[in-house]
Amino acid sequence: MKRDVFILILSFFSVLSLSSCVESRIRKELKEFSRTTVVIPENLVKVDGMNITEYGNSGFGKAVMVVYYDSTECTECRLSHLYELNPLYELSDKYDGFEVVTIFSPVITEYDALMENLVKLRFAHPLYVDVSGDFMKNNPDIPDDALYHCFLLDSCGTPVLTGNPVYSDDMWKLFESTLAGLMEE
Repeated sequence: MKRDVFILILSFFSVLSLSSCVESRIRKELKEFSRTTVVIPENLVKVDGMNITEYGNSGFGKAVMVVYYDSTECTECRLSHLYELNPLYELSDKYDGFEVVTIFSPVITEYDALMENLVKLRFAHPLYVDVSGDFMKNNPDIPDDALYHCFLLDSCGTPVLTGNPVYSDDMWKLFESTLAGLMEE
């Protein structure tokens, strides 16, 4: 009995230690990320309704919300949930100098299917495809965890807020106040 209790207590502290290590690692990643400048490649493919063009990034406005979907995420799932980003896009229509850049980075074997699905979707806002994987190559400090693949950048490309605000009321309030501050600059 004492041995079982000891093992249970040891397991509990191991889990606590592990979760604290993970939390510490994430905190460190986010801190390092906030010190970088995010570069959005110019060679992205822009899908706007049925039109396909090159992005031709002309630089940042006052603020850019990047929503990044890498090749590890289920593309069909992400496409079916794009409507959840509508509140962000509505704010981009409201604020001059704020844009939302949603980037898909598929593996090359999924590129044709993604492009076909994006055109069929006829999403009301532009979407971008990173064919060559340059977004991650140019921004190696983006945290690995997909929870942190949505971030607000200031006019210099510096991350000022990380996390998707559409999934939490508290995060949305923080996002709105941070965005309002950027718009005043």
